[in-house]
Amino acid sequence: MSQPLLLTKCHRPRPRATTLRRERLFRRLDPATTVPVSLISAPAGFGKSTLVSSWLDDRGLAAAWFSCDAGDTDPHRLLRYLVHAIRTVAADVLADVADRCADTVPPPVDHLITQIANDLAIHGKDVLLVIDDAHLLSDDLITTVIMPLMEQVGEHLRQVLLCRSDPPIPLARERTRGRLIEVRAADLRVQQDEVGELFATSLAVRLTDSQAAMLLEKTEGWVAGLKLAALSLQNRTDTDTDAFLQAFAGTDAFVLDYLLEEVLNSLDARLRGAILRLSVLEQFNAEAAEHVTGLDGEDLITELDRRNLFLIPLDSQRIWYRFHHLFADLLQRRTRHEMAEADTLFSLAAEWFIQHRLPAIGLRTLRNVEDAQLRAGVMRRGWTHFMAENVMDAVLRELAGLPRTMVENDPRLLTAECNALMNHYHFAQVTDIFDMWQAALDMEKDPVAHKFIEARLTFVKGVLRVIRHDYSQDEGYLERSATLLRSMSRADAAEAGMMPEAVDIALHETEVLLSRSFIALGRIDEALDLLHRMKDRHRLHADHAEEVQAIEDIVRVHVLIGDVRAARRIMVEHDELAERYGIRYDPANETEVITLRARLALERCDFDEAVSWCNKAYDVQKRERYLRIVQAFNCYQTEQRIACMRGDYGRAHEILDVLRTASYPGLQDYFTEALLLMETWMAFMNGEDETVDHWLVRCERDYLPEWNKPKHQIFGRIGTIGLYLNVHARRSGRERISGLLAEALDFTKTHQMPRQHAEFLLVRMMIAVHEQRMDEAVDACMDALAICARYDMTSPFFNVFDRKDTVTDLINAGLNRRTPSGDLVAAAERILGTWPEGSGRANDTAARPSLNIQLRLNPDTQRLDLTPREIETLALLVQGNTNQRIADKLYVSLATVKTHLYNLYQKLGVGNRAEAIVRARGLGISDR
Repeated sequence: MSQPLLLTKCHRPRPRATTLRRERLFRRLDPATTVPVSLISAPAGFGKSTLVSSWLDDRGLAAAWFSCDAGDTDPHRLLRYLVHAIRTVAADVLADVADRCADTVPPPVDHLITQIANDLAIHGKDVLLVIDDAHLLSDDLITTVIMPLMEQVGEHLRQVLLCRSDPPIPLARERTRGRLIEVRAADLRVQQDEVGELFATSLAVRLTDSQAAMLLEKTEGWVAGLKLAALSLQNRTDTDTDAFLQAFAGTDAFVLDYLLEEVLNSLDARLRGAILRLSVLEQFNAEAAEHVTGLDGEDLITELDRRNLFLIPLDSQRIWYRFHHLFADLLQRRTRHEMAEADTLFSLAAEWFIQHRLPAIGLRTLRNVEDAQLRAGVMRRGWTHFMAENVMDAVLRELAGLPRTMVENDPRLLTAECNALMNHYHFAQVTDIFDMWQAALDMEKDPVAHKFIEARLTFVKGVLRVIRHDYSQDEGYLERSATLLRSMSRADAAEAGMMPEAVDIALHETEVLLSRSFIALGRIDEALDLLHRMKDRHRLHADHAEEVQAIEDIVRVHVLIGDVRAARRIMVEHDELAERYGIRYDPANETEVITLRARLALERCDFDEAVSWCNKAYDVQKRERYLRIVQAFNCYQTEQRIACMRGDYGRAHEILDVLRTASYPGLQDYFTEALLLMETWMAFMNGEDETVDHWLVRCERDYLPEWNKPKHQIFGRIGTIGLYLNVHARRSGRERISGLLAEALDFTKTHQMPRQHAEFLLVRMMIAVHEQRMDEAVDACMDALAICARYDMTSPFFNVFDRKDTVTDLINAGLNRRTPSGDLVAAAERILGTWPEGSGRANDTAARPSLNIQLRLNPDTQRLDLTPREIETLALLVQGNTNQRIADKLYVSLATVKTHLYNLYQKLGVGNRAEAIVRARGLGISDR
């Protein structure tokens, strides 16, 4: 989940109606609309933001505006803000870039910048972008974001940088090229002809010419100094004014401290205290102001705004505000100096932000608290609020700053720490602290919090078992965790001071892992039942993204077991809901969906389509440089299988080399076994018997013993069993695998794994072929074909690693034994029609016995030249399906079905449905 933007950072501060109009500087800024970059560089308090905002209003210009802060450290997030700012003035551009920037793992910055350049060029848009407080951006951000924007997008994007120091861009080169406008501190200083108007109109203070000249000399035209002096001069007599001006002297910093003292001392104690208290808030609304001051927030903000006490609105509705940064810094310094309760104020502010779903600001504010007890108190009260936001790094940093004993003796802090560590896959560190976490549970006295922590503890126990490749779940950790969480409600959590959604988030995490554990253990029905319940619950709560994700998991299960018919039907529902709800996929989720589509294509043996989907997954991975290979593992696995089937062993080796370089945090054992299986399968197909022999020894030692016992990842191990049986099916001593084959057939049938069961039937077929038991071979072949027809899959026949001629002979023999159903004929046509070129084992010298079976193809069927799709359509017609029902089953439009029927009528020589059904039965296509 990407962290939401703070939209107030893209709000332009509007100048007051009484702001000094500085035509001299406006003319200096006018060329900024035609050059790539304009630099407004001066120390704090020179009126940079006010000048540019006034110029925009005066010239009637629309401009994007972004205000930097110290939290802008990530290039992708910075670019996301800049794109959002641009779209506030050009809403018809960069929509796709905005979505990609919001991805959990966004594309590389240079890729996004290229997209920005292309989009603005295509739309012919010229945009003025103001970046305020640009000095807060690191040199790296300037060189990776700002400079590339200047170089690549400068023709359409004009940047205006407001900063206190020069950024690391080649200013001399840009000056020479005429691509730079500069306004410096000397330019910004108030001139003699401006000071009188500034005081009379903007600051509502009347000065004589001599007094104005004296003050201008003392401040050297520094706007902030003049404004602060004006505040101190209000309500003074002429005598007092002269005395004040005589005493006014010193450097800018000294002057500001002096004037700040004058400003604060001119306020009553109530308002002075309120301002100091407000300074601990990075930003505030009426509720936050009331929280730290105890005064009516709306009245306080209204008074501060009326008195012009450096208050800056952050949105056009004037809901959120902040103090001028310089003023806020000095106020905080004075708060720390004058108020003994400064730590308490900062902790109050931090907790308010955390409780109001702004944990990033809250954790930044918490850094100002020196008292460890106060910091720990805020963390323990906000312990569940960190689960919904991407702030785990900040949580770990804050916990690391507390005394270790304080964390170890607090179950809530340990829970927050373990949540953050799990989020980063730091399983070893979780293991190190797990015992003390469990021991600390009894210290939690709140019954709701106790139950929640117990649920998380139990969940982590289950996770640690899974990453150790132990799926036994004898203690039922994940199921127990889910049961505990289901017994809690949002209202329970809220009453206990927890974030209400924390229960839902924890339950979702637990159920996802539980469903995958069910799959690993071969408990397919339980996995599907759980996933459907999750889908229904998310739909009830209108959690659309989670609902769509649950549907993806349901499709994944059907693909794994080979139920292509159900998977395709549910995938249609998935796509409709995703479009209806406007679901945008982050790169990791996009890769998962692409992988599902690739696997669906593979199961129907549409190899070109499967490889095309795999290439799309690789494109995502190349685009998203932080996306781990493990997230596209199944796509690599799919393409490697296809490459081997096609005899392209060079590509198969390339894929293995890519996967060997990847890291698999927490799941190394599982992926090691999967890679070894892929390597051996390729060696077997390529006739590399020595490699296969080494694997057989390891397989018998490590994988076969108790392979179907719950302690193992049974579902994944079935692939290992399949290859082991296939190897021995072609070697002497086949009788040694008869018991294992019987176990595999029984297990896959009992646990409803149709694809795997069909593959083991085909192993039985191959054994029977090599042992000249032809009737048994035909029966096994036809049983496997019936499964493929029922579930609309094809792949098991290509996984027997044999040549097309043998399978063709067996299928034809089986079809000629009885009148087959239309579905069975269509499945046979599809299998034989999509057989990959170059398939079969290289250097296969195993004896291929003569079948001695009389083959008989229906001559009418051959003569009519019906396509596989027409045979499928005709079979469904014979079964009594309506046109719409045929369209639904074939996943085509109604118009396509009508076209197929028209072609069928022409080829069959019939004029209506009834005649077509009679003709089809004469061809051997029945309704069975």
